[in-house]
Amino acid sequence: PLLESQVAQHAKPAEVEAELHAQIDRARNMGIPLSHLDTHMGALLGTPELIQVYRRVSQEYRLPIPLKRAKNSDQLTLAPSEDLVDEVLQITPGVPPNQWLKTYENMLQPLGPGVYELIVHLAYDDEEMRGATSNHPAWGAAWRQRDLDMVKSPEFRQFLKDQGFVLVGWKDLARAWTK
Repeated sequence: PLLESQVAQHAKPAEVEAELHAQIDRARNMGIPLSHLDTHMGALLGTPELIQVYRRVSQEYRLPIPLKRAKNSDQLTLAPSEDLVDEVLQITPGVPPNQWLKTYENMLQPLGPGVYELIVHLAYDDEEMRGATSNHPAWGAAWRQRDLDMVKSPEFRQFLKDQGFVLVGWKDLARAWTK
């Protein structure tokens, strides 16, 4: 399904778990190093049963999971592998393109010391991406191009430097988690 709500309504936990195992095993067999398990659009956070599958697979493969993304994460008891970030942030639909930088600055500037996950959707606004995102106009190709342009921009990079942000990725967090 293209919508995470459809996954929550129709997914059978045993089939989801089998699919996760198949994808992880295939990636590893191809030599792809995995740093964490993602939920892709929160699809694995749609029901308590899917969250349990997500947690179980994370533990079996010893891969951290960003469970803070769950809408009800404040109601969950998070294990150390699930509580790697202090807050998850992302820009939301409705921000005018000329306000992109200011919106990111307003979102990030008040943050104190900690570990934050900034979700960005990076892609080129091309025919392929327009086709892939046609059902998600608010998060479509133009949106993703603006995100890409933003993170590459000298102004945004200077802002991060001026604020003292240290950029890390999931591989860094996974290494810290396994120590």
